Amino acid sequence: MAKGTNAVNAGAAGFMIIGDDDLLETGITGVAQIPGILVPATDGAALRDAVGGGQTVTVTFGPSLRDAATATSPEQVDLLASFSSRGVRQEDGAKPDVTAPGVTLYSAGVGEGSGGESLSGTSMATPVTAGVTALIRAAHPEWTTEEVKADLMNTAGHDLYTGPDQTGDVYGPNRVGAGRIDAEAALNNTVLAYAEAGSGVVTASFGVVEVDQEQVSATKTITVANKGTRAAVYRVSYDALVEQPGVRYALSAQRLTVPRARAAR
Repeated sequence: MAKGTNAVNAGAAGFMIIGDDDLLETGITGVAQIPGILVPATDGAALRDAVGGGQTVTVTFGPSLRDAATATSPEQVDLLASFSSRGVRQEDGAKPDVTAPGVTLYSAGVGEGSGGESLSGTSMATPVTAGVTALIRAAHPEWTTEEVKADLMNTAGHDLYTGPDQTGDVYGPNRVGAGRIDAEAALNNTVLAYAEAGSGVVTASFGVVEVDQEQVSATKTITVANKGTRAAVYRVSYDALVEQPGVRYALSAQRLTVPRARAAR
């Protein structure tokens, strides 16, 4: 709004804001007096060079062009949004459970008929997650709340990166939870792992640990439920995404066999 107001005060008939990059993670509020538009850095640079070279450039936009074009950016699939919130919550040590697409997504809009809406943030990541959860519930109506949530988290196996095209550093669970959700993997999965049955927590989190002595130990029990028709066998290990100085984890078993589900009578 501030930039639009500056343009109004300068007597402009309209304004164009060139983004710092091509991600378009943010939007503009605009002003009522004159039209304005935000464009990606690449497009803006081309227009700026044309104007700087003495060319006459005409930019046309408005309601009639809404939803006229769709842009896809595969390199952004596992790139974490710069505005994404992080854990851990101080009160109870809770962290994000999963990550979902939430940058400039286009989807169905309320009251839009056959049209849609492009939004960013939890406005899109939340309904995407809810939609995948609904698919799991529809496929397995007999599963408990913890089992549905465990399926969503157990299959969110895609890492999130600091750079495009899966480059840079990998984010830890305090920022992205279990990882990016995967609808296909969730619907094909038949073995679930979760902690604290009945609590809705699912994650085997120790929360905030008060250390008032030289050594503190704590134990969490993980339930592994096989919903499939065949026994499942796993090698079990601890894979640290984030190193915690002074903390050590140990598992009660290195191999796990989970019998197949019992047939309903």
